[in-house]
Amino acid sequence: MTELHKVPGLTDLHVQQPLDYPINDKLPNTPSRKVPPQFIGRVLSGCLVGATFGAAAGSLTAGLLAGALGAVVGTLGGAATRRRLATAFGKDLPVALLEDVAAIVISIVAVSRF
Repeated sequence: MTELHKVPGLTDLHVQQPLDYPINDKLPNTPSRKVPPQFIGRVLSGCLVGATFGAAAGSLTAGLLAGALGAVVGTLGGAATRRRLATAFGKDLPVALLEDVAAIVISIVAVSRF
C-alpha cells in the first residue's frame, strides 16, 4: 500500500467515493461528465493525484501536468467510448457497469505498481 493511507481523512474518502459513484453514475438525472463543474472537478482531481505521484518521483510539475492531461483524455475519451458502446449495445447500463469494472482494474494495477 502507499503512504497515502496514513493521511488523516483520506481513507474515509477512498471508502465513500467508490460506494457513491457507481450508484450516482447510473441515475438518469446525473449530469454529463463533460459539463463544466464535473469536468473541472475531474481535472483538479487528476492534478492532485498526478502531483502526488510526481512529487514521490521527484517531479511535482510533470506529475501535475500528466494528471491534468490524463483527466482530460480520460474524461473525453471515456465519454465518447461509452456513448459508442451504449449505441452498439442499445442500452447504457451494461456499458456503465463495464466501465466501472475497467476503472477498478486499472486503478488496482496502477496503484500496485508504486
